[in-house]
Amino acid sequence: MFVRSQRNIKDWASLKSALMEEFGIKLSSAEVHRRLGKRQQHKGESLHEFPYALMEFAKPICLEEESLIEYFVKGIPYARSNKAMLYQAKNLKVLKQQIDAYQKSRGSSKPVNKYDLQGNKAVHDTKRDAVAGSVKKCFRCGNSSHMKKDCPVKEKCSKCFQDTEQRSVKQM
Repeated sequence: MFVRSQRNIKDWASLKSALMEEFGIKLSSAEVHRRLGKRQQHKGESLHEFPYALMEFAKPICLEEESLIEYFVKGIPYARSNKAMLYQAKNLKVLKQQIDAYQKSRGSSKPVNKYDLQGNKAVHDTKRDAVAGSVKKCFRCGNSSHMKKDCPVKEKCSKCFQDTEQRSVKQM
């Protein structure tokens, strides 16, 4: 009924304008910025999908790309130092390239900080759990892929025992 009641609707642009004027939701720029500031990357949402979701929020106002990129980087749930390369992007085209480089540098989809996406303590592999620059190793066999309690070698052979005994004597 609304369309039939309108006069001078001759093209798509005039129809869209009339519809937005009549039915469009009007948001202030402050509300849009508030929503963008609160928006975080959702679980299961890829880094390539996330900026498009932010662009959808920013549609009612003409938000410049630099601000959109800043909201994007802040909305990723990793430590700021881990996503420093993403701050270098000056436009969305460069951001897409930086996202690819960022994902390659991370090597996996697991969070690189100590918390996962839900804020729970993340489980890391032993190579990442370095303490004072050293990798945690099994005390029984010396392998860094597991700890002593999970070691498949139940007892050391006499040769292994002698080697460790000799090393401890040399350290004294």
